[in-house]
Amino acid sequence: MAFSGNAKGKMYLGIAAAIVLIALAGYIYYSADSHKARFVISTAEISTPDDGTDEITIRAGDKVYFWFGRKRELIDVTSVRITIENADGKDGSKSFGVTYDIAKDFARLSAYLPGEYFTSPGKYKLTGYMDRDSIATCSVTVTPAASE
Repeated sequence: MAFSGNAKGKMYLGIAAAIVLIALAGYIYYSADSHKARFVISTAEISTPDDGTDEITIRAGDKVYFWFGRKRELIDVTSVRITIENADGKDGSKSFGVTYDIAKDFARLSAYLPGEYFTSPGKYKLTGYMDRDSIATCSVTVTPAASE
């Protein structure tokens, strides 16, 4: 089957347009995903955001590990803050926070909240902030400590 010169040109133009569209779609997907900030928590140390979740259950006094970052670029903020609130709906419950001042060229921040923050059984709401922007809210359910 032979193509005329005009048909060949249109075929190459169509292939080139498809390649450009695929490259553009990949760039949009990559750049949108890489800028997205993540805040996840876990019952164990976190090395990637896929190791964490947005809801965990721990025993009273256990540590809560957390991870802040962006998938493919620097964190690009000067402070990271976590507020901890009692989510049981009790009146008069207080909230408190932990703030980390960091260099803008950090790739991520991974650490833990001490078990002293989670000594009373119940539900807690952790909200992660990068500078002043709320990133995500995570939930921690604390059960009574094991009897010794």
